[in-house]
Amino acid sequence: MNHTARFCFTSILLLGALFSCNRAENEAMALRLAQWDAMVEEHPRAVADSLAQLNPKDLSRANRAYYGLLKTIADDKTFAGFTSDSLINNVHRYYHQHKPNGDDHIRSLVYQGIVRNRMEMADSTVFTPLKEAERLYLKQKQPNPATGNMLYFYLGELLSKNNDYATAGSYFNNAMQLAKQKGNPIHIFDTYLALFWNEMEQENFDNGKLYLDSLNEITNLPPDQQYRLFNSQSIYYEIQNDYEKELNYERAKFALLPLLKEQPKQFRLFYALSEAYLHNNMPDSAMYYSLLAIDHIEDSTYTLNYLLYDNVADIAERQQNLTLALQYRQKAFDVYENSIDNRLDTQIQELEKRYNISEAENKALKAQQNVSIWLGVALIAILLLVLLGVYTRHQRTIAKLKEREAAEKASRLEAEKRIEAEKALRLLAEKEQMMEQAIRQQKIVEVSTRFLAEYAALQEKAKEMTNRVRAKDGRLGDDYERMLKEGQSRFNALAHQQFTETELQKLFGIHQDLEVFSQSDRLFLVMLAANAPNTQIAAMLNTTVHNLKTRKTYLKNKIEKNASPHNNFACLLALFNKNTHHPIG
Repeated sequence: MNHTARFCFTSILLLGALFSCNRAENEAMALRLAQWDAMVEEHPRAVADSLAQLNPKDLSRANRAYYGLLKTIADDKTFAGFTSDSLINNVHRYYHQHKPNGDDHIRSLVYQGIVRNRMEMADSTVFTPLKEAERLYLKQKQPNPATGNMLYFYLGELLSKNNDYATAGSYFNNAMQLAKQKGNPIHIFDTYLALFWNEMEQENFDNGKLYLDSLNEITNLPPDQQYRLFNSQSIYYEIQNDYEKELNYERAKFALLPLLKEQPKQFRLFYALSEAYLHNNMPDSAMYYSLLAIDHIEDSTYTLNYLLYDNVADIAERQQNLTLALQYRQKAFDVYENSIDNRLDTQIQELEKRYNISEAENKALKAQQNVSIWLGVALIAILLLVLLGVYTRHQRTIAKLKEREAAEKASRLEAEKRIEAEKALRLLAEKEQMMEQAIRQQKIVEVSTRFLAEYAALQEKAKEMTNRVRAKDGRLGDDYERMLKEGQSRFNALAHQQFTETELQKLFGIHQDLEVFSQSDRLFLVMLAANAPNTQIAAMLNTTVHNLKTRKTYLKNKIEKNASPHNNFACLLALFNKNTHHPIG
């Protein structure tokens, strides 16, 4: 006994030590994840590398959710490609179930929207989690300004993308207030830049200049933010036709390239610099960088590659080199022709409407507006051919749809005819079945009626005989009366088996609430249906003719009280009219 007790005590201590060890490990991991959370804003690459050393399967559920949230944030900030939103969906599901309405729950909703936006999902699936995050954020007593800044910033970006610039500006201003409250210069910079582009989209260039001036007042910007600022200034001054400043900022962008964490596309840089030189009437330098842009093309299927060749042709015309101009104009035409289908599929007009998608697209829009009349006529001719092809395909598609619709309509009509024929056959079979059932039921009633009449007559005679015997011998009369009651009892049992609820339903076509009728009620209704005289009914029910009238009134009132469209009791009322014969079945 003592040995068993010591064993149990030792086991309990070991289990306690194991649980304590696991709890300590989970707490240590949670602390490490919290430290990485504090670093992920400024050092996302380092955090991503640290997270890659962990196996999520070894973590507790809480730490696994925290790991998933940090990995999503780090991937977003290091511009990793998102191919699925399953990870952030699992993170959101955990926080929704275990830590609802908390800051991590709100962040999971925000990044659910961000990931879906990066995956170019429908705007509704992006907007829904962001609005839910806003609802939860506004309910918090002490909301986190950093979370609010991120939430309002991405709501503003989504609305600006959908051309709701007024509402977007309101969200950006909310984000700015929270960024200043937190004192984060990167967030302040990003929000000012978003406000600048929001005004530029609306062609409010004076307001855009105010935000650009505010950006210039921010000091000690990291190289990546400085590069984005120079790019914004270059595009602004190009729109304002201040080409000297445009060129200065394009040159300044090149000086920052060795310091950038994320390198931009080389062909875009060379193309933008070439245009800046051309605006400043420096065609030799413009030609040099324009050719470099073509040499650095990374994707030969990119729909705007033709602009690079067209830019060389424009510069060659400036240099009076018509042979070179014609050569590159033909190359531009060939590249453009090969990319027409892809241009239609990707809806290039939407890309051209936005300033902040990339430097090349914005400059491509400017260049496309300045192409020569010769190329414009050629492009219009090609566009007409494309439209003709689209129209022809459209007409063929409509014809096929009409043929398919006619075939489906004929098939549907044929199916409807077949269904109607089957329905008619089914109704005919049901009618024949009902007629056969009515005949069978009528025969049953006739047999039952003869049986009940004979039994009632025998009972009357038995009563008369009992009374005569009792007059001569009271004891023998009592024996006869007892035998009569026993016979009545056995008959009632037999009648109960014969006239059950199911049989009553078949005889009269009634449906629900059959339990409202007693055994004697059923017998009464059957004898009424058989037009039995009151004397026979009274004998069968062991009552007098006088009492039978009262009982009949009571049964009629019960039927009227319980009658409804669902049980069809109303058809039984015809049994109480002597001049009406109930059509049984």
